[in-house]
Amino acid sequence: KDFKNKVRLVDFFFTSCPTICPKMTVNMKKIQQLINTDCLNNIELLSFTVDPLRDSVEKLKEYCTTYNVDSKNWNMLTGDQNSIYELGVNGFLVPNQEDALAPGGFLHSEKMILIDKKNRIRGYYDGTDSLNIPIIVQHIKSLL
Repeated sequence: KDFKNKVRLVDFFFTSCPTICPKMTVNMKKIQQLINTDCLNNIELLSFTVDPLRDSVEKLKEYCTTYNVDSKNWNMLTGDQNSIYELGVNGFLVPNQEDALAPGGFLHSEKMILIDKKNRIRGYYDGTDSLNIPIIVQHIKSLL
């Protein structure tokens, strides 16, 4: 998909995450629901798995079904593990790595990252805090 000239809200998760990922997914869904239909064509929500070895396309589809994800403008993405980690660390400046001591075996950020139409990072938000939802929606609309 081409995300050029679109505002993006990005996060990192994995389907077997026992801690922050379910909260982040629920909050991302609420954000999507609050963005009116006029805005939906100009924004993409992107969730990258940090566990692509276990999170197959089929597993991601199951996760979407479990959380009733509307895939019109929300993409659950997978790929090469090193590329995803590099994208997180170097592209979005958030930590992503395997960590046997972390819950679920992965250390990753709870941040949602807002990217403008010119590929500039415009904000970082705690994706587990539902109090951030109206702020994120307001910031998204200001970039459209």
